[in-house]
Amino acid sequence: YNCTNHCNVDRLFQKRNHMNKKILKSSLAIAIASLYIYLAVTPSHPLKPMETPRSVGLCIMATGKYVEFVEPLINSAEHYFLPGHKHTYFVFTDHIDKLPNNPHITPIFQARMGWPYDSMMRTATYAKHKEQFKGCDYLYACDADMVFVDYIGDEILGNLVGTLHPGFTFRRGTYEQRPESQACVAPAEGKHYFAGGFYGGTQEQFVNLIESL
Repeated sequence: YNCTNHCNVDRLFQKRNHMNKKILKSSLAIAIASLYIYLAVTPSHPLKPMETPRSVGLCIMATGKYVEFVEPLINSAEHYFLPGHKHTYFVFTDHIDKLPNNPHITPIFQARMGWPYDSMMRTATYAKHKEQFKGCDYLYACDADMVFVDYIGDEILGNLVGTLHPGFTFRRGTYEQRPESQACVAPAEGKHYFAGGFYGGTQEQFVNLIESL
């Protein structure tokens, strides 16, 4: 009888049980988060739109290789995004010649600034062209490398609409904490953590937001 081998096996089982508990805990957290997200999403059928169709703009920053994502994004938006309303897709890109042939696209030339400025300067870029948005009742901004996979209806036609960051469900986000920053959020502050991938609202509120950021 080898006591050393027995102790090693016992420790191995203890370690395995500990890992199984961690996996179970992680799986449970994922399941709860998935259920929360599932309950929060729009039903997979179009909701009844307003009696009077609204003019809705969607701002898309698609410089460099991101122009390749524009067509699938717009195709999905045509089907799922606010059906029954009038769409205008404001596409900011340095490859206007590569945009799909769609009468609802308004191309706006934007030179590539490189990482991270293509992302960081999006709102400033939109604000420079705010005169283009005057014909819209509502405006939204959307990441180029995403698609709509279910119906988004009139429930988002509010003054200002944001999207909770899916990576920080049930926990505090990574806010700016430098006191010298105007975006600083103190440790005791910060109730919701929003993603930059989709937001919007009325034309007036959208413009106020992008000029403030």
